[in-house]
Amino acid sequence: RPKSTGRKAGTLALLREPGLRAMYVVAVLASSTWSIVIFLIPLYGTQIGLGASTIGIIIGGFSVATVVIRVVLPWLSRYFTSWQMLIGSLLVAGLALALIPAATGVVALTLLSAGIGMGLGLTGPISQALLHDLAPPERIGELLGLRVTLINVSHAGVPILSGAVGAAIGVGPVFW
Repeated sequence: RPKSTGRKAGTLALLREPGLRAMYVVAVLASSTWSIVIFLIPLYGTQIGLGASTIGIIIGGFSVATVVIRVVLPWLSRYFTSWQMLIGSLLVAGLALALIPAATGVVALTLLSAGIGMGLGLTGPISQALLHDLAPPERIGELLGLRVTLINVSHAGVPILSGAVGAAIGVGPVFW
């Protein structure tokens, strides 16, 4: 945990701390991926001829998995460190994302969507807890506010960017 210097530095000074900067990158990466999944899976489903109800089931698999993984998080935390869970969750989500363009069946897409949901479902609570642990005690609120700001910017920008890239070169490369 960074030491308090007794003087107030600017909010962006929080980004100079390597541990905090890494956690911001993870939080924005996970949030961006969440936006891509919710935005592009319906587009991909439409592209391969799936109906709206079927696409809803696939997105439902994502949503259910985010809840389930958060319910079992206290149990997982007995066996794994926060960093191990964070890295593992990003690997699971990344692998599932990479496989989406190769899947065309509803069951496969739902399972991959659930895998992404499990991976991304852990990143929010774990990254927030790690940010809290890394923050100077008197700046926790400021640090969490910066996290929310960065995440909201990614929620606004990533769907626009991924939609433009998807329209130009196809949906598959955006998932990769």
